[in-house]
Amino acid sequence: MKSAKRKTPNDLGGWVRGLDQQPTKGSQLMSNTNIDAKCVKKPANAVTFDTPKAPVSGKSVISELWKRASENMNHEEIKWFSGAGEQANVMIFNLKQVTEGIAGLVGADERAGNFEDRQELATLLWFIGDALGTIEAMMDISAEAEYTLHKTSKGGVA
Repeated sequence: MKSAKRKTPNDLGGWVRGLDQQPTKGSQLMSNTNIDAKCVKKPANAVTFDTPKAPVSGKSVISELWKRASENMNHEEIKWFSGAGEQANVMIFNLKQVTEGIAGLVGADERAGNFEDRQELATLLWFIGDALGTIEAMMDISAEAEYTLHKTSKGGVA
């Protein structure tokens, strides 16, 4: 029985080479090597993107990933993303329950419990705002995915 040969970066097309690996005689080091980026060869269909302009947040990251990936998705993948709206509704319900619970605790406590420090309350409110932004992005993606599915079912191009 033959033992399986261990795969090396060169076996995988030479796209990734660790910093500790130096090119050896006979390695397939390509002419477009970029050592700083740890990239030996870029695929022929590689696409480069501009750096997003929006500040980093849950919403901006999810929206940017959708924008970049959605054009290359098949019907089943887009259908999966169309379900993001249902999950967003669950998240809204859960966040509503949590914020109402916190409001009840703070309202019943004369000293506002753990929120005696303004920074603690501000941190909680920033978190809630970011969670709502992420939920908003999920709802937007779901709507765009549903629109794409509807358009393609009517003979349009995705």
